[in-house]
Amino acid sequence: MLGARMQGLVARLTNGRFRREKMPDARRIIVHAGFPKTGSTAIQNALFLQRGRILREFGVLYPGFAVTHTKPVHAMFSKAGISDPRFGAMTQAGFDAYAASARDAFEAELDRNDWSVAVISGEGIQYLDAAQWKRLVTWLQRWSDCVEVEFSIRDPLDFARSSVQQILKSGRRIEDVYGLPLVQNIRDTMARAASSGVVTRGWSFDAAARSSDGLIREFVRHLRLPDALGDLLATVRVPRNESLSAPAVAALAQRNAVLERPVAIDADELKRLLAIKGDTFVLPPEVRDTVRLRSADDAAWIAENFCGMSLPVPAPSGT
Repeated sequence: MLGARMQGLVARLTNGRFRREKMPDARRIIVHAGFPKTGSTAIQNALFLQRGRILREFGVLYPGFAVTHTKPVHAMFSKAGISDPRFGAMTQAGFDAYAASARDAFEAELDRNDWSVAVISGEGIQYLDAAQWKRLVTWLQRWSDCVEVEFSIRDPLDFARSSVQQILKSGRRIEDVYGLPLVQNIRDTMARAASSGVVTRGWSFDAAARSSDGLIREFVRHLRLPDALGDLLATVRVPRNESLSAPAVAALAQRNAVLERPVAIDADELKRLLAIKGDTFVLPPEVRDTVRLRSADDAAWIAENFCGMSLPVPAPSGT
């Protein structure tokens, strides 16, 4: 349940904050904060690999400290430190050095005078709490008063189906994977970002993935950046997370079942699994029903508040 203050934030967030707006004349900073399983890897790699050219030709800055900005942002603004699994292998001194180098690198690039739009992207940024979001936004406002937060949102059932495959690749047993929540708390997560006072928007990964123009072009268009930038980024060959067929998932589940402890698949195993053709993998009915129930509030909120986005909640199986 949302508290009264958070409900007010959600009301503000959904009351006109998702309108398309004219391209502002001033500098702006876009924080692409999630969600996972929405093509973020492809988008980040395209931006990173072309960061020099997109800055020269379009005035778009993608800070080059790392391909994805989740880890440096958490190092700078989360107080978890080395208790965060991302930094578990570091000593405290190593973590402090990493956080300082990240801040210095980001600030050096943001201090440049040759950019009009800066993009910071990391699907793990969504996990910042409200106070951490405020610190991040306050820091970014040193370079621009126009800070916007974007979330890529996927149909809950498709997100769960993709998540199951990804977790299985880490070596976990399928019965354990099916026992996980497999859902996201979309409304509360976006409300935390909106609590920092910035414009917070969402866009449909599912609609973009179906578009004949492709995911990256649709992402660029949603950010109100030039179509020519989308055309350039779409030419970049980047790694993509490919879906496994139903027989391949079954083979992977059998492989994991005999392991004494989880062991992730390697590149050769993944190649063999991807070569197994067959029907599309779908979640078992009981898992689908659980996902539907757990994501019902989020799905209804998305359908109600996002222009052009609809994620209806199907009836449970057997009804």
